[in-house]
Amino acid sequence: MEFKKDELKSQALSLVEKVKQDKKVAIGVIAGAVLFVLAIVVFLASGPSKPKTPQEQFRALLSQAVNNDSNLNKILNGFKLDEDKLEIVRDHYKKMFDDELLDFYVKKLDEQGVFKAKNLDKKRAFATAFKTMNDIAVEGILKTSAQEREAFFNYNKTLITTLSPRTCKMYVIGDPRLFAEREMQTSSSRVFKKMTKEQLEAYLAAQRAAAHSVAKGNIKSATLTKEQAEKAGSLLESANEKQMQQLPVFKQKKIANAASDLTRAMPMDACDFGKFVYKSADSITDPADREIVILNLLGAAQQ
Repeated sequence: MEFKKDELKSQALSLVEKVKQDKKVAIGVIAGAVLFVLAIVVFLASGPSKPKTPQEQFRALLSQAVNNDSNLNKILNGFKLDEDKLEIVRDHYKKMFDDELLDFYVKKLDEQGVFKAKNLDKKRAFATAFKTMNDIAVEGILKTSAQEREAFFNYNKTLITTLSPRTCKMYVIGDPRLFAEREMQTSSSRVFKKMTKEQLEAYLAAQRAAAHSVAKGNIKSATLTKEQAEKAGSLLESANEKQMQQLPVFKQKKIANAASDLTRAMPMDACDFGKFVYKSADSITDPADREIVILNLLGAAQQ
């Protein structure tokens, strides 16, 4: 027997509340996956250069990676994309590593202690660097335009469909161990293959805009009025209710149960909850409504 209308409404509302409580659920967790992952691998595999500090080594390696065609080709080959998409990613790397951002990345990684250990734990350093760069991009999302936030949303709604249940659950609950997972570290290549050239170009441009907005430090984050936040919640509640009605009863119960305790939920159920939230949000097509729903999911503060 399916949920009755009142029960469906209650379940839909509970899912909205869950998203409000955990701003990392199903959106915004991964933003900077392609910033310089493969360049970090080069750094971690390299021996120290006597006249340079680890910070200087790292900065030089990033600069050399994107300014030397041979080095950049080695990095790009790891994505296994067609030539048109490779050119988009190539252009992104060259634009991404200007002096402002190189200095900013090194400073942030230094603050996280990536360069301090005498005997570098390469796996830990990689995960820390990966997470730090993602955090920078996530912070910058709310400082970008509505169109750029849409590009991040499109990336993440595709990403969640490419993950195994175990990694997907880590993504949905914001598990800090996520960034040490090989599957997550190589996720960009899989997502890029599924995106159109236009989507890929928009996403990478949005990523650059987010990073620059944080580095500059003087760009305000987007906010919501109280009325907009309430409307966003109502819109998502309605979308959840409609989507619940389309699911078989066993699936409704699994998603509702997962939402009540994502940490203890089975990986597949927690992942299905994340996909459910994305599908609900994606079903809202009015541009103005969609904008405030995405802002609400990203955790935009109220004015």
